[in-house]
Amino acid sequence: MKRTLGFCLLVFLPISLNAKDIGGASIYAGINWSATTVEVSGTTRANEPVDINGLGQQAISPSIGGDYMFTPGDSGVVIVGLSYDPSGYTVADGTITSEGGALTTLNAEVDSILNLYFAPGVRVNPSTALYAKFTYVEGDASVTVTGINTNNINQSRTFAGLGYGFGIRTMMNDSLFIGAEVMRTNYDDEGFESLNYANGTTTGSLLIGLQF
Repeated sequence: MKRTLGFCLLVFLPISLNAKDIGGASIYAGINWSATTVEVSGTTRANEPVDINGLGQQAISPSIGGDYMFTPGDSGVVIVGLSYDPSGYTVADGTITSEGGALTTLNAEVDSILNLYFAPGVRVNPSTALYAKFTYVEGDASVTVTGINTNNINQSRTFAGLGYGFGIRTMMNDSLFIGAEVMRTNYDDEGFESLNYANGTTTGSLLIGLQF
């Protein structure tokens, strides 16, 4: 993460020196690379223990968003906004083999994600801001579980979680800005039959947008 932030500073700072001051209302689009991990624990209906970490998947998805950057004091910033990822992608896909040899297959696909966020930070020059970001995440997912018993599970569920990370945003000219973020999101645990599923996602994003 430190290397990523240092690279962004080297690239963004020189090209932002003559741009408009940062701050105000913005809209943007992003491209996101995410890696999700899934931990499965509990016992099967045959009373066999299950404890597995690492059923996660990687995915690339787009997002759109809008926010407002307040600029209190000489160098402070506070960003409040929301973003939306409308695309569907697989976050978990794998097969669990219990001690007795029984197979349980899990497939989870995210249908959409909404992020509400708060991001305090500082301006390193008039056109560039560094910030910490804290998010509340909510979305819809489709989950299919087979093999626990003869009645397979195919459900749509709403999930929620909390995220944290950091980012940089810089003005390229009087209206165009670019940015980069790294986030970690931990979701609420979900139970299916006698097994418990814990999920977490690390996401890197590149942003481009307009400030008004």
